Amino acid sequence: MTTLATTRRLTGRPTVLTALRAHGRLWSLLFVVVVWIAIWAVAQGHQTLELSTSTRTGVHGWFQARSDWVEQAASSGNNVFVNLANSFADAMNSVFTYLQHLFTVPEFPRPLPQIGWLGTVAIASWLT
Repeated sequence: MTTLATTRRLTGRPTVLTALRAHGRLWSLLFVVVVWIAIWAVAQGHQTLELSTSTRTGVHGWFQARSDWVEQAASSGNNVFVNLANSFADAMNSVFTYLQHLFTVPEFPRPLPQIGWLGTVAIASWLT
């Protein structure tokens, strides 16, 4: 038979370390709030990237330039990257359409799909 021994501090006053262990999440939240207020006090609203509809940074401009490039390349129709992306999208679309017809969409003479949900569960069980 085993006995459990408990130990207590004789002083009766909890130390800072035991208080931190007892309320770790509360202290973490308090730390985050204090750091947040300190950063706000130092920055005072300057260089905090307030994003309104009219505020644009260099990163916004870079992404907008990439978006414009893709739109121009797609409208011209002779860009290799856009053509490759479109052919890849068409191939993925045909694969997903085939799988959709196989698993969920019934063909005309059949009232149910070829495999259906029961077949899907059976195939998934077999694979696992």
